[in-house]
Amino acid sequence: MKKIVKTIFLGCLVILPLFALSACSSRSHFATQKDQWQTYTKEKKIKIGFDATFVPMGYEEKDGSYVGFDIDLATAVFKLYGIDVEWQAIDWDMKETELKNGTIDLIWNGYSVTDERKQSADFTEPYMVNEQVLVTKKSSGIDSVAGMSGKTLGAQAGSSGYDAFNASPKILKDIVANQKAVQYSTFTQALIDLDSGRIDGLLIDRVYANYYLEKSGVLDQYNVMPAGYEGESFAVGARKADKTLIKKINQGFRTLYKKGEFGRLQYMTCAHYQDMEGWPEYWEGFPPLMHPTHAVAPCLMLAGHLPDKVYARGSGKIRKELADKYGCPFAFESAFISLQDSDVTIEMER
Repeated sequence: MKKIVKTIFLGCLVILPLFALSACSSRSHFATQKDQWQTYTKEKKIKIGFDATFVPMGYEEKDGSYVGFDIDLATAVFKLYGIDVEWQAIDWDMKETELKNGTIDLIWNGYSVTDERKQSADFTEPYMVNEQVLVTKKSSGIDSVAGMSGKTLGAQAGSSGYDAFNASPKILKDIVANQKAVQYSTFTQALIDLDSGRIDGLLIDRVYANYYLEKSGVLDQYNVMPAGYEGESFAVGARKADKTLIKKINQGFRTLYKKGEFGRLQYMTCAHYQDMEGWPEYWEGFPPLMHPTHAVAPCLMLAGHLPDKVYARGSGKIRKELADKYGCPFAFESAFISLQDSDVTIEMER
């Protein structure tokens, strides 16, 4: 099996009537309302929808082949079950509609989990973390989110970044020109406009921005900064009726990880940020690392090892009346945790 490296990197004949084309290129409405796992295993085929420009997760090469982290991962997962993957390039803004209509069976291409998307799809366990970043040209002088005041912002239509832009207007929407973002069908088109100056900033997935700008040899010409929205995770989206499919993909993730084919674990980081101002009296001056269980426990579970040693440092200062409560003056604490029988170190911030 081809090892998946974690450090990233036609249907029917058109002479048929439209209704016949629709019938043979997608699953029936009735079929999409029930668990389809037996159908997938019987046909030994599943159709996955993706944005064919979303580097490095899944994209089309010049020779027409599809490559990327998600391409390799999905192929490896379904190989465990003897199922071939048919990749279907789609309009990303229409992905949930394509899934609902049965044109595709899964959405798998840097698909961020959001509350809004949970209304129309079920998700697997997350397999990668991501964040939305603001990208600007250094020559523009815009080096902060606040610098976008009155400026033109771009975003991909249907992206989690665009959803966050609308859901949390105080961060960017309220300050950019016309309180709107110019919408693009692909990030590639948006980056071309950013380079030419037709937009001043771009809200984009960090994984895409870093890869695209570095591969283009222009990363040093751009600012890539956190946009200020909550972090997000990539997962696979399926129809709510496909419970067995979700279960099998999750099992596949764990199997590949245990076999070392998900990519070797090199480094882990975890964080939990809270502004404790205004919380109940019990929390006033609470030392950041006194109870970090919910921050570090997921990393320990995923790594499969117990802690060995911890090296921690504090940073910043809180008000004296708060520091006196627990004898801790720090507003922020960070730690490095070495693991028993492992060469991996966890970085924790709280």
